[in-house]
Amino acid sequence: MRQSPSLPLLTAHPPPSYTDPPPECTDPCPDPCTARPPLPPPSPPLTKSTSAPPTPSLAPLLTPLELGRRELYLQLPPTATFGLSQRTSSLSRSYADFATLNLSGHPDPSLLASQLRTVDSAVLTLPLLSSVLTASLLQFLVGFSTALPNPLQPLAFPGHGELGWALATALFCLGAPLGAKLIEPRSARTGMRASLRLTFLGFFLPGLLLTLSPTVSLFALARFLTGVSAGASTVLVPLYLGEISPPSIRGTLGTVTQFACVLGILLTSLLAYPFASPGQPPERWRLLPLATPLLALLGLLLSPSLRESPRWLLSRDPSSRAARRSLNALRGFRHPADTEVEVAHILSSPPAQSCVTAASLLRDPGTRGGFVTCLLLQAAQQLCGINAVFFYSALILAPVLPDPRAGSVLICAVNVAATWLALVLMDRVGRRPLVLASAAGMLLSSLALALSMSSSPLPESWSLPAIVAFVSFFEIGLGPVPWLIVAEMFKPEHVTVAMSSCCQLNWICNFCVGLAFPALHQLLGPLSFLPFSLVLLLTLAYSYFYLPETAGAIRPSASVVAGRSTMGSDQWKRSGTSLSEMDAPGESAWTSAVRDIVREEERKRESGGYDYGFVVGKGQDNVDNKSRSNNSVVWLDVRGGGD
Repeated sequence: MRQSPSLPLLTAHPPPSYTDPPPECTDPCPDPCTARPPLPPPSPPLTKSTSAPPTPSLAPLLTPLELGRRELYLQLPPTATFGLSQRTSSLSRSYADFATLNLSGHPDPSLLASQLRTVDSAVLTLPLLSSVLTASLLQFLVGFSTALPNPLQPLAFPGHGELGWALATALFCLGAPLGAKLIEPRSARTGMRASLRLTFLGFFLPGLLLTLSPTVSLFALARFLTGVSAGASTVLVPLYLGEISPPSIRGTLGTVTQFACVLGILLTSLLAYPFASPGQPPERWRLLPLATPLLALLGLLLSPSLRESPRWLLSRDPSSRAARRSLNALRGFRHPADTEVEVAHILSSPPAQSCVTAASLLRDPGTRGGFVTCLLLQAAQQLCGINAVFFYSALILAPVLPDPRAGSVLICAVNVAATWLALVLMDRVGRRPLVLASAAGMLLSSLALALSMSSSPLPESWSLPAIVAFVSFFEIGLGPVPWLIVAEMFKPEHVTVAMSSCCQLNWICNFCVGLAFPALHQLLGPLSFLPFSLVLLLTLAYSYFYLPETAGAIRPSASVVAGRSTMGSDQWKRSGTSLSEMDAPGESAWTSAVRDIVREEERKRESGGYDYGFVVGKGQDNVDNKSRSNNSVVWLDVRGGGD
């Protein structure tokens, strides 16, 4: 990104200086354009950067805006996480404002700040958009496959046993942890693009088996295999989207994946009307699971539009030309200097995969409390009974509605609307209040459902509104927040490990609910949601006393900025203390550091001791000023020979 010559330069490596006197010319008619002295030997670089020390591959020099962008790479998690869009947008605006400090020489600093803030808002290139939409189709398939057994239960395989159908429903959740575990080493070895194609194939072949299964046993096997692909998708897609996108839009892309999942659930309930109606031809229900291989085939056909992850390519070869071509296509870069700056940012960011294990997170006192809380919230997310609704809403609503399909469509539509509401409330209200409100609302809704289905003292007509309220309260708190706080409570290099462990536990608890609910419903009848009420009561109590507020907590790699020790939100705070209250440099520390540097440069200018940064940096090529102008900043030659 080019900067105006009037921009104050805060560079990691300054340009060359011509301090030695020129040698005597022996040519009687020297050419004034070529009679320049050679560059002196390089001197050690000045360490004035307010970011982490640059990597050796950082050829272009860092301007204030680029330093701010680098902090986004260092502070934000490497995955596309639902709920982080407001935070990333706030950080992007702040760092763009920092870049316009002391721009008195610019004709309109406010206009320049506005232009800098829109740098990343204009990077939605066609290759990036096609990659995002194609990868998000996997999350759509996850949602569709999750709710698939619900409309098929009364029609598929007449005479099937209740236990057999419960097993077919729940085996989807048992295969998911296996898929999540297997895809991590596979993606590290073969790359993201190949792994995404393999996952589409993993939906296509079991989807055909779902459609053509002659028995409920083969249907259950197909559900297990589909679950393997679903587990791989939940790990692979957020990581892939995080690696191909600028950090400033990762939160937005996390929103895309979440909406893709809930829209997939909604599509299942809508397709039940033409393909899962009572009185239809006996085998017509098979057209509903046929949507799984058709959508997977569409993904395979679109897979050539997927761009390989630049981060994965650079992890194998920092000088990879393929990585740079991928970056140019995804970001829309037109200048090699811009590409090299982005490469340096990626290489300086923490790796998505690290040697940290779940056991080490539990052993470390600084991470133990946060890790345990994340695991407990993941367990509560499933043991609260939300997927009992999506797996068995037809079974639950059959006694109270003449057509349970209408109730299922309403529940799924409200699920989509509540997901949007959660996005609006996430940063305005905070994580902890949302979890408390969600758990309390779900607790009251489950009690109302139990009382209405038993027809005493509430009327039976209250059952559907109670379920709708149950789903709505889930989506504003216990649905998104357990995933979001994992990204906010750990350092970026720990996020992947913590997220993987949470994902495994989440699917296992989901399997338990899917397998056990039919038995609970048969045993307790209208009171089958009372065990979930107990889980919600415990969740409410734990969240009230131990859950911290993580909204606004910033992971500062810029301990160099404020000269303070890095204090991440791995540290544990009890009784709801905000993590942003810890001794961690956030936006205010960054602002203060940049202003201190500007003041220091002003004092040196006034005293005449400012060297304008023109010192040769170690390892820099001895190139002339003309080639310097090809970088992302404009250099001036103090001897009058500059651009």
